[in-house]
Amino acid sequence: MTFVLYYLVGMLKAMGWPRKVGLPMLRKEVVDAFVIRMAIQQMVEFATVLGAKRPNVAIRLIADMFRQRDYTQQPAAQLWAKLDATQTVTLHPEISPAEAIARFIGDSSGKDYGKILGQGPSQNFVPWSFVGGGPISFASHMPFAMALAWGIEHPEEALAAWEAQYKQYAEDLPEMLAAGLKLDPPHTIPTSDDICASIEEVLAFFQKEVRPLVAVPPELLALPAVARRLNG
Repeated sequence: MTFVLYYLVGMLKAMGWPRKVGLPMLRKEVVDAFVIRMAIQQMVEFATVLGAKRPNVAIRLIADMFRQRDYTQQPAAQLWAKLDATQTVTLHPEISPAEAIARFIGDSSGKDYGKILGQGPSQNFVPWSFVGGGPISFASHMPFAMALAWGIEHPEEALAAWEAQYKQYAEDLPEMLAAGLKLDPPHTIPTSDDICASIEEVLAFFQKEVRPLVAVPPELLALPAVARRLNG
């Protein structure tokens, strides 16, 4: 299991999924497809913040996601270019960088992802096993990696985008609570430091329950964007 899948499953379970539907003898575990989409987008938002504030943790996660890559045959610079979300972010200034990465990179996983997950609240239930499947794997792993890299390379923009999002959430929260949104007390929105701490906590559990992360290859550490953040 990858950290991204572990994180996604944990987030969905925290929201009360999977749930059982169907006749008593034929009940099966399902999850709302739109909830999957929203969970992935939140993961991507958090990844940009982690890349900006904890580049050392972010590069460890990127290294682990591409742990089977042979850097003698596939240079690190090629991987970094593949993870560069600058064009996607620039082409969609009307939305946040994280939303641009989640929506327009994730959708490129193919028509099945766009058709099944949809664009809005759907009550479109899919089997719980679908979460680990091919379309969702791509739609979560690539945007998450790209968001980490974008946060590493563009820390000021990443944090500014989150602060704007944080402010909007704070303004909307009373109305959302009045409309029936259920949150654990004290109904707070995580700060950027809260986000980093929560991901590091999940990572600690992952390494305890699943496996340790691989060591970061020196080729990744030598990338200018990475070296500048880690040694600056």
